[in-house]
Amino acid sequence: MIKEEYITKSIMKNLKIEGWKILSFDFPQSGTGTTIHPNRKGSSHKNKDMITPDLIAIKGEDLLVMENKDRFYEYDLQKLYSIKSKNFDYSIKTNFPNEKYTNIFVGVGVPSSNYISNKIDDSKTPIDFVIFVDKYENHIIKYYNKKMNSLNVKNSKSIFENKNN
Repeated sequence: MIKEEYITKSIMKNLKIEGWKILSFDFPQSGTGTTIHPNRKGSSHKNKDMITPDLIAIKGEDLLVMENKDRFYEYDLQKLYSIKSKNFDYSIKTNFPNEKYTNIFVGVGVPSSNYISNKIDDSKTPIDFVIFVDKYENHIIKYYNKKMNSLNVKNSKSIFENKNN
């Protein structure tokens, strides 16, 4: 079975090759990631709905936020969607004040598996892309957002499916 840490390292390695700047990453139980909070004025629940993505990267005007797992979790798709729908801009800009972006794209990295692919396709939670990783570090990228530019990840094959738009 492919582990979450392997998926994260494989995706990070290939994103770097393609010119992406890794802003933050988090391996299981490492505590190395950057926690982001939804914009909330006057809230007494400081840590409510906070998220520590497994990978945050930037290239040009595109900010990439990812959760990587060794299996399918609907909750992770919902967390990612909340980054776009609940507006985490203030927290992201506070954590990365020198980075300028206009687009936030959210996606997951998972092992290559027809079962996982079908579960993600069947999910009602909109995400922008999925990167499937195999044991040879080959990637298949499935895009769901037409506005997203190609990630241009080495050793990858791209597929576009109109799920969300």
